[in-house]
Amino acid sequence: LVASTGLDLVLEFDQHGEIIFQWWATEHGFDRRPDGELRTIDKGADHRRVKYGTLEQTTHVNSVAELPDGRILATLFHQGTVIAIDREMGAWYTVLEGLDHPHSVRILDSQHFTVADTASGRALLVQIDKIGRVEKEIDAETSWLQDCSYDVERDRWVLVDGKRSRIVLRQGRSGDTPIVTYDLDPEWRLYEAYML
Repeated sequence: LVASTGLDLVLEFDQHGEIIFQWWATEHGFDRRPDGELRTIDKGADHRRVKYGTLEQTTHVNSVAELPDGRILATLFHQGTVIAIDREMGAWYTVLEGLDHPHSVRILDSQHFTVADTASGRALLVQIDKIGRVEKEIDAETSWLQDCSYDVERDRWVLVDGKRSRIVLRQGRSGDTPIVTYDLDPEWRLYEAYML
């Protein structure tokens, strides 16, 4: 499962590289760029060497994850939302809104996911039935939380501060107890981090 940010596209391919699912945002009501201009995409073109700036995109979809029931969650940067996409019909609905340039949706279990409310600097633990409800909000003390995840087994948060190029680990579901901060080279331009 892949988010193709430049094309406003969610797709899945099998082990042989064959596309088995695709969802084009421009075909599902997201056909206007932030400046109001209509976006049309030539699906037959080779886009691999083309750079589409953030403001040329209608959603800047930047992360996707599949819930156990098959629904696909996607973060829409420009809309400030997490949406759920139905695989069969392509229909979508808003799960969580009011976010500021979200990134990094991660599934914890059938009822919970995490997401970075990026420009607000908040890591969110969200309970989902049909609509999301924020259970925990962790202030990451940054103006650009690029990535976040909650490790259930270790009971800790992994927070990626994109502004200061650092990774912060915090203990507990509420993230109240600092564990360690890794200050890294600013040139690395951190995107995400996983606990091994």
